[in-house]
Amino acid sequence: MRTIPLASPGFLSAFRLPNPGNAWLLCLGHAATHWVSAIFYLMLPFIRVELGLTYAEAGWLAATYQGGFFVGSIVSGPAVDITGRRVVFQTGALIVIGSSIAVLGLAEDFQLIALLALLMGGAANFWHPPAIAFVSEEYPRNRGLALGVHGMGSNIGEAYGPLIAGYLIAGLSWQTTAIGVGIPTIVIAFLLFALLIKKDTPVAGEVESGQSLGAYFAGLAELLRNPVVVGLSLMAGIRSAGQVLLRTFLPLFMKDVLGMGAAMMGWALFIMQHGGMVAAPVAGVAADRYGRRRMLVVVLFVTSAAMVGLTFIEDRIIFVLGMAVLGFVTYAMRPISQSWMMDAVPQDMAASSMSLMFLVQGLLGMLSPLVGGWLADAYGLEFVFYAIAGMLLLANAVTFFIPDTPRSSGPAAQAAE
Repeated sequence: MRTIPLASPGFLSAFRLPNPGNAWLLCLGHAATHWVSAIFYLMLPFIRVELGLTYAEAGWLAATYQGGFFVGSIVSGPAVDITGRRVVFQTGALIVIGSSIAVLGLAEDFQLIALLALLMGGAANFWHPPAIAFVSEEYPRNRGLALGVHGMGSNIGEAYGPLIAGYLIAGLSWQTTAIGVGIPTIVIAFLLFALLIKKDTPVAGEVESGQSLGAYFAGLAELLRNPVVVGLSLMAGIRSAGQVLLRTFLPLFMKDVLGMGAAMMGWALFIMQHGGMVAAPVAGVAADRYGRRRMLVVVLFVTSAAMVGLTFIEDRIIFVLGMAVLGFVTYAMRPISQSWMMDAVPQDMAASSMSLMFLVQGLLGMLSPLVGGWLADAYGLEFVFYAIAGMLLLANAVTFFIPDTPRSSGPAAQAAE
């Protein structure tokens, strides 16, 4: 087998995108959506203490966020594919997310916080299907790398959001922090709208970019008969359920078991997400070169082992360093599964295929914090991490049953012809 030297022009060219500005702009928007969600989860231990909540009740707040994500999954894909308006929906999502986190800082009761979490979750899912479809259409020959760049946005937002918010919570309060962090999200929404809206508006004489309602439902029925789409959605849903547990209970574990303050918790999440930032584009390129299934199997197995290993670390510094490894393998999964999905569907159903994947993720992710809260109250927070490892092993088992999809048969090749 011929190998390609790491320093060769052929290897380095795999990391180059034509017209990369749009990919990085979408990366910034993606960062803004995750900036807010990461800060919400960082604030959860402090909300729990102030309101006197059990772990199960804290799990309910996370489940409500995921419930919004689930509802958004039902309508976001059809809305994007039928109207063809990718940028409009991305902009609206950012405005709702930023406004909701700001109002959260004024909330004083459990019910209102739950409602705002629902809005944030729903709006977050109105970002992902149109953004992924936009990136996939813009970069058909470099889909894995482009989705990896987009995926880096989640790590940027989830790294710097908690880092800044950790110091703000330590010096001020979680309420003041919530009010302040919504502003950059709204600013980015208007920036994205100003620079990309021209790609959302059909030029005179061109065919509208959307599709008819009848054509959409015919395409949706075809998606549900596609074993790759169904298998990837199930695998991603199980993986997402484990990741929701991690996002919900990792801050609680750091505060309640390891005794970390808000600033150190922010640093820990910052380091974990930087591992993910490195992983996202590398995993995208590796998936393009060596195959989607092979890379998914590896990262799912390593993530399961890392999850269990963290529970045996008592030193806070070593724990934080271990989170860098966890971040690298955890966030390598996203661009691989997304690019595999894009290989398997026609371009005009790209948003709906991602919406279907996110729908399954939202459903299982909505249930997992409820189970995690019960486990934490009954047996301790460590058992939540064992449950996460088990879920990832189950997702790995599902991966073996997903049929191979040659990249030449997907929309990447169609767009290149």
